[in-house]
Amino acid sequence: MSVTTHSGGSILGHAVKRTEDQELITGAGLYTGDLPVEGSLHAVFVRSPIAHGTLGDIDVEEAKGMPGVVAVYTHADLDVADRPGLPGVVPDAMARPHLATGKVRFVGDIVAVVIGETAGQALDAAETVFPDIDPLPAVTGIEEAYADGAPLLFDEVGSNLCAGAGTGDVEGIFDEADVVVSGKFYNQKLAGVPMEPNACVAEPGTPEGGITLWLSTQTPHGARDALAGDLGLEADQVRVVAPRVGGGFGPKATAYPEYTIAAKAALVLGRPVRWTETRSENMLSMVHGRAQVQWAELGVKNDGKIVGLRATVIGDGGAYPAVGAILPSLTQLLAQGVYDIPAIDFTWKTVVTNTTTVGAYRGAGRPEATQLLERIIDMAADEIGVDPLEMRRLNYLQPEQYPMTSLTGAEYDNADHEKSLEAVKAAAGYDQLLAEQKRRRDAGERVAMGIGIGSYVEVTAPLGLDGEYGSAQAHPDGTFTVMAGTSAHGQGHETAFAQLASSVLGVPMDKVKVVQSDTAVVRSGAGTLGSRSLQTGGSAIHNASQELVSRAREIAAHLLEAAVEDIEHSDDGFGVRGVAGHTVSWSQIATASEDGTGLEDGNGRALREDLDFKQGQSSFPFGSHISVVDVDLDTGMVTPRRHVAVDDCGKILNPMLVAGQQHGGIAQGISQALFERVTYDEDGNPTSGNLASYTIPSAADLCSYEASNTETPTFLNPIGAKGIGESGTIGSTPAVHNAVVDAVSHLGVRHIDMPLTPEAVWRAIQGVSASDPATRQQAGPEYAGMAGTEN
Repeated sequence: MSVTTHSGGSILGHAVKRTEDQELITGAGLYTGDLPVEGSLHAVFVRSPIAHGTLGDIDVEEAKGMPGVVAVYTHADLDVADRPGLPGVVPDAMARPHLATGKVRFVGDIVAVVIGETAGQALDAAETVFPDIDPLPAVTGIEEAYADGAPLLFDEVGSNLCAGAGTGDVEGIFDEADVVVSGKFYNQKLAGVPMEPNACVAEPGTPEGGITLWLSTQTPHGARDALAGDLGLEADQVRVVAPRVGGGFGPKATAYPEYTIAAKAALVLGRPVRWTETRSENMLSMVHGRAQVQWAELGVKNDGKIVGLRATVIGDGGAYPAVGAILPSLTQLLAQGVYDIPAIDFTWKTVVTNTTTVGAYRGAGRPEATQLLERIIDMAADEIGVDPLEMRRLNYLQPEQYPMTSLTGAEYDNADHEKSLEAVKAAAGYDQLLAEQKRRRDAGERVAMGIGIGSYVEVTAPLGLDGEYGSAQAHPDGTFTVMAGTSAHGQGHETAFAQLASSVLGVPMDKVKVVQSDTAVVRSGAGTLGSRSLQTGGSAIHNASQELVSRAREIAAHLLEAAVEDIEHSDDGFGVRGVAGHTVSWSQIATASEDGTGLEDGNGRALREDLDFKQGQSSFPFGSHISVVDVDLDTGMVTPRRHVAVDDCGKILNPMLVAGQQHGGIAQGISQALFERVTYDEDGNPTSGNLASYTIPSAADLCSYEASNTETPTFLNPIGAKGIGESGTIGSTPAVHNAVVDAVSHLGVRHIDMPLTPEAVWRAIQGVSASDPATRQQAGPEYAGMAGTEN
């Protein structure tokens, strides 16, 4: 990939080097934990060691008298409103108290906070706080929580069900099918594990009577509004700033109770309070992701044509359900995937469990849909003896069918699935791979080769997140400022947004400053999540820049005594068509606007345009991945050999940024397939609470990625862009999963649940070896290879 730097002219579509990286890779950027806020106190949280129990007295007297301790608070001491889970969806009784009262509901529930002069002093005191907890039976498994007679987390609700819906029954859905294939899949619970855990600094007094918080967050405006509600303040009394943020992946879109408690303590004590999460705390308190049990049935003809899909999904909302409660609805929304399925019967529910709350994690409901669909299609292809790639091709929705609304309500904009499939087939050398696999199987090699395919569509800017604020301003010194309500945490917004403005304004990128992530400066915003930023925030900046050019043309006409329609805009500024050398610069126009000499009314004002862009609906990126793995049949060890991805995210602004998102997403997708899983023991104690027991891969555990793109621009926004941040994750997991199962399918293995650890794969192989060779085996959680309950 060639990389360019820009000094003028349009650079859209070029691989422009990231402008923010120098600061990041040299360590010059400040993260929340680095901020030198004078006089800061330190918060340390006391958390429940019991997953479920009745909370009695909390002994804090010894802690209060320890050196350096300024305050110790329990629920009775801080006037903070409970945080509702999801108003209108989740029962009000399931709201979360910031500090536990009456009950504790998961290991990590906050029972007290110690505020000290130093972090060490606060930690020493926290270790002397003893909550009196009478243990109750805990429930950590999804199916167990839904079962009759399960221990109830919220007695007043009467069950552990917190949300649910569906399409309604479809009669005769499989009447025309020759074969109906069924499967039960566990989409395991994952931890976000960002490089930087959660952190906050709360400083009282500014705005007047309010508070400023520096947070490691993806959604500054959303956090501001949540915290204002918790604290009983108006939104304009709370300022939230996100400095550099070390990874988010969805979990940092949550406004955590620790933030509210630290802010309340700062307001009460009149001093700044800071908290930086430890990694062990992060594994307990940061929201987890995925966590579904799925039952699927697929009816097909003998030639591979799909007749219908029936699916039931139960999701885990964790102890205090919030956005995680509705993530299975996104699984339903994407249940049709990229296929022309005549009938779909889909039901979903979410239950509460004595585990960490579930929230958004890279893909958030959409990877689960793709995983369900791509696994059951592979199982059907195997059952009827059809090539899995050709079965997908046979059932694809066709370009002329778009735009369309799917059977589950997804308003697809456009797509060409066969184009991406053909591209990935050619890039991978699919036919040659099949030939190699046959040769190795015929030779009886003990290291088996597997080939897996995953085709996907995903929704970006979902759940009403299809609009964004943006602005563009020209300054008398010849520089420009653009703003958007998105909030970068590694994506490259400073580069992308400066590229957009540079191309529209006709100025060098280094003249454009990008401002974001400060609620006192940026008027409004929905933050960065759901792969929405370029299509919404970028479009807002693009349109604001265009309007700025229009205003500048009017001022130039006034200064040059010409008609507006005769003014031309070029890299040199603004001039009169056909009159050489008669131009005014951006600097002159901005000055004339501010001093009023360039305006008809003479009233000076900044040369600035603000607007709210509204796309009108979500966009739907798509693509296909092929994964190649080797599986040692004697040990179950899986070695990724190749991963080939062709993702279509509409019009590409900067190929370098797109490739970066693809690579990161693929890594996390492969990691779910092979390595990661949150587990608990029968009492609800986490058994994967640190990075010694929760396995994430290093680069050495993965292969190089062969990532490329097709381009199908959307008509929904002026730059034709769709999202790319989550595509790699959504396409890679089923491709790798299918590859591993394919590697051992000739032995009779039908399915193995993730993660596909060596033990899980080995046990699946042993399971068929010990039975009738004709028996088709599905290896479920009993073959997971890790102690604990499947989540």
